[in-house]
Amino acid sequence: MGIESLPAAFAASGISPAIRAQLSSNETVAEAIAAGLGIGLLPEGEAHALSRAGAIVALDVQGFPLRREWSIARLRATRLSLPAELFLREAIESAEGLQTPSDKPAVPA
Repeated sequence: MGIESLPAAFAASGISPAIRAQLSSNETVAEAIAAGLGIGLLPEGEAHALSRAGAIVALDVQGFPLRREWSIARLRATRLSLPAELFLREAIESAEGLQTPSDKPAVPA
């Protein structure tokens, strides 16, 4: 979930935010939020961890968390290690469980 996702999400909601700064790392964003400098966008896991620690408050915002499409790639000519094979199998099975009928099926490795 990167900064490139935000303009489309804001536009779809009819929001024109006044962006004052774009910070380069999640840690810097978290520190700025904890220092009271405003609100920021963090990965869900990091936001929840910091919220549980009492450093920040995670907001429940309609339309968030943003979802992204990911791809997995590998070199076809090499044999995967057992952990890599298991990861790939789990990723494909998980993706198949998330698909709607209009989604493309996962391509086997």
